[in-house]
Amino acid sequence: MPVTLPADRDRDAWQVALWNAPDNELSRPQKLELMQMLESGFNAFDPFRVVRDLLAHRGLWDGVVMCRLNDLITLRDIASGRNVDTVYVLHDRRPTPRLRSLAAGWQADEVDEYRGRAADGLLGGSRSDAVVLRVWWD
Repeated sequence: MPVTLPADRDRDAWQVALWNAPDNELSRPQKLELMQMLESGFNAFDPFRVVRDLLAHRGLWDGVVMCRLNDLITLRDIASGRNVDTVYVLHDRRPTPRLRSLAAGWQADEVDEYRGRAADGLLGGSRSDAVVLRVWWD
């Protein structure tokens, strides 16, 4: 059953819709990550578009997080409500061009991907089939 999001751009209403999504569609940690993304709108990053697109194309990805790697800027900025600037999308053996095409509409400053050893290094193990799409906004 797909997640039904409100038509308006109300963060609270979207977060309730995400939290109430079936657990077999989105794990609780995944729901929290998407809810966190809704709090992160800045510059060209439109969290409503990104979350809607991701949910509309749920079959293209296994997991999504929004974070920064290798620093604690998230910790520094959490009290002000500002969040992070990079979305990472994990997918296995999915058609990468479709996912990259979707991300191209998000007005990001950079879209790239990690495969093979680079993806394994990010994921802390060996998953030779994994691809991690990185989408970054300045």
